[in-house]
Amino acid sequence: MRVDVCRGSRATAGGRLADVGSGGGFPGLALKIIRPELQVFLIESNVKKATFLAEVVRELALVDARVLVSRYEELGEEITPVDFVCSRALGEFGKFLNWAGSERVAASQVVLWAGGRDVEEIKKITGWGWREPISIPHSLQRFLLVGSRGKRSSKRRHLFREPIIMQQVEFVPRGTFPHLVLPVSLARR
Repeated sequence: MRVDVCRGSRATAGGRLADVGSGGGFPGLALKIIRPELQVFLIESNVKKATFLAEVVRELALVDARVLVSRYEELGEEITPVDFVCSRALGEFGKFLNWAGSERVAASQVVLWAGGRDVEEIKKITGWGWREPISIPHSLQRFLLVGSRGKRSSKRRHLFREPIIMQQVEFVPRGTFPHLVLPVSLARR
């Protein structure tokens, strides 16, 4: 399946993105490819998926892209400071948003892929301001939610300044494995 994240999205120069539950690399790898100046942390708890991600990063010679084999809850200083955190098919939104907004992570913006029933629940979580949900075409009640922590600042970096036009989204289940950092440099042959 394919997602067109290029049209309508503008990342500011630089910035640090943590893609939680990266799976096959969406959206972290796609954003890194179209925004090479972005520093990307691909967080995946499944060792096989993380190994695949490390191989893609190595083959494409992506600079400033790290694969972290870990559950997101165990991370903090390894990725701090981070400007943006994104996740799809997560489920535990309150727990995730508390982590993203904590002093350990201090993300200023989150991007969530959520089901229609989850949108109102997510909007009730305090500490985040939400843009209008963006419907994902050709999906059954799936939405993209972009939230900013606290009050917006014109000096704050924004990953998505305009609505994103999306065509299709792939949802990949995640497994659970102990914390392990897999530096891309170790994956080189």
